[in-house]
Amino acid sequence: MLTYELIAVFGRVLLAVTLAVAGLSKLRGRAALAAFAETLQDLGWRSQPARRAAAVALPCAELGSAALLVVPPAAIWGYGAALVLLAAMTATAGAAVRRGKRLRCRCFGRAEEPIGASTLTRNGVLVAAGLVGLAAAFASAGRSGPPAAEVMGAGAGLLGAAVIVYWADLGYLLRSRPAPDHR
Repeated sequence: MLTYELIAVFGRVLLAVTLAVAGLSKLRGRAALAAFAETLQDLGWRSQPARRAAAVALPCAELGSAALLVVPPAAIWGYGAALVLLAAMTATAGAAVRRGKRLRCRCFGRAEEPIGASTLTRNGVLVAAGLVGLAAAFASAGRSGPPAAEVMGAGAGLLGAAVIVYWADLGYLLRSRPAPDHR
């Protein structure tokens, strides 16, 4: 059915682009990698060699999941890998919030917003999209839809990824109040 193929493509593109941006932003330079390793230290990783290894391994896992999602025959595995990563990151962030830790979210390398309810909501949206996309991929039995459905799904996935990547910025814009006019 056309709907399943469209949803499966949407989920694949949304997760692949989001994970690729997250992975590449952490690996874009020494400063970004060091900042991400600092967040791991704040989460309780005391061993510097373990922090450094994890600071490289996580972005590589994000990129690997994204690559699996892009290759249609491997999409089911990509969904699985992405969901495991997202579940682990969300559980870790949730535990930090529950303990009252004030951590900076460097999920996309550049942001300095604290990890909190917004981060958990964003990750929950990604997990939900991943689960729905995985279900649609199974329901469509790996078939491709008509080109129009593929383009619509991919376009919606790209738009969704932009919203996810700029989630904190969009939240700031929506929460901020215009300056009063003092004429």
